[in-house]
Amino acid sequence: MQMKGVEVFDFTLKHLPLEFKKILEFASLKKEELSKLYFHQANTFLLSYLEEKLGVQGKLPNNMKNFGNTSSNSIPLLISDTKDQDYKNVMLMGFGVGFSIGTCILENLDCSCSLIYKNNELEKR
Repeated sequence: MQMKGVEVFDFTLKHLPLEFKKILEFASLKKEELSKLYFHQANTFLLSYLEEKLGVQGKLPNNMKNFGNTSSNSIPLLISDTKDQDYKNVMLMGFGVGFSIGTCILENLDCSCSLIYKNNELEKR
């Protein structure tokens, strides 16, 4: 099996901003009303690019340095790993596999516990 990484990356750069705009219009929200954006943790460069391109500085958490690209687990892991619990309007966006994008906005997301790792041991906090 072989992934065409450049094509997937180009697809992502082109289509994610369009999907971002579409979901905001669908939800009748402005980007300023979003408290957090939890995007698939593909790579740090892409996340930094999207944060700048979408104009959402400080709202797009990144845990790549801790976990890397964890595939389909990246968004739930990111939510659990985030220390800031401001979840009024949260956008989730997964992308990549099969040139697909999935996006939703959740209101008042309640995560009762988050994860912390110490000495490679998982603890709930």
